[in-house]
Amino acid sequence: VTLFASDRNDAKPDDLALAYSFSRFLQSTPERHTAYGKLMERISTSKQVPDTDSIAKIYSLDDGPALEKAWLAWVDSGDFR
Repeated sequence: VTLFASDRNDAKPDDLALAYSFSRFLQSTPERHTAYGKLMERISTSKQVPDTDSIAKIYSLDDGPALEKAWLAWVDSGDFR
């Protein structure tokens, strides 16, 4: 899944749905919400979105593929509404 390939000028509905589901996933539990705060602080400080491996580490996951796997499992689990 390519997550950061679109910008607001060319995003299609599917891109927006992916971004929405990823954002909801990143905040879906108290632990993830805490990690989300750390992620937002890092973005604010560096003025850029970290690569997926770095985001995964903030969420105590091994790497980007593990982050994507956890996100897609969450979407498939029915917890995403």
